[in-house]
Amino acid sequence: MNKKQKEILILMDSEDFGSLTLREIGSKIGLGNSPQAVKYHLIQLEKKGLIEIDKENKKIKKVKIIPAL
Repeated sequence: MNKKQKEILILMDSEDFGSLTLREIGSKIGLGNSPQAVKYHLIQLEKKGLIEIDKENKKIKKVKIIPAL
């Protein structure tokens, strides 16, 4: 798993992730002002089955717990 993807999962545990924009997430994990990079990593996490993205309600939730982050 990519380092930024791990940081996203950790951020999901520590903050109200649903209220953050892609730009805010990017700045918190060191991707700066790059919403497309954040979106890419979120899609990769979804493909791995670690998160679920509800595009209709614009919500992201963790579906699998990774023990060794």
